[in-house]
Amino acid sequence: MMFSTMLATQVKPLSAYQPECQKREKDKRANRTIKPAHIKRHDNSLKAYREVMGDEWVPTKTIESRLGFARASALGTLRTWEEDKIVERRKVGGEVNWCLRKGYEWRFCPVKGEVR
Repeated sequence: MMFSTMLATQVKPLSAYQPECQKREKDKRANRTIKPAHIKRHDNSLKAYREVMGDEWVPTKTIESRLGFARASALGTLRTWEEDKIVERRKVGGEVNWCLRKGYEWRFCPVKGEVR
């Protein structure tokens, strides 16, 4: 094909070649609420952590090893629970002798009326 012939040809839009895409119905599963499942998972994890930690101060490494988790995998959960006032945190070795390598100790917050 010569260049002048190519310039003179008419170009069809791509939509003439491709069929229109089919519109899908909305996923029926997206309308389901996941709240009961989320609550159940949260309760199960709280139960597992309570069994491991008990009522005393427990270092993060000990919690993770007792639960069979990898290093630093429980830290996100514990920090979230600290914001929600479910657990409390203190530095291992106190404020003066603390180093990041030793980490933190955690315990569940006392329930109102409970004496520790």
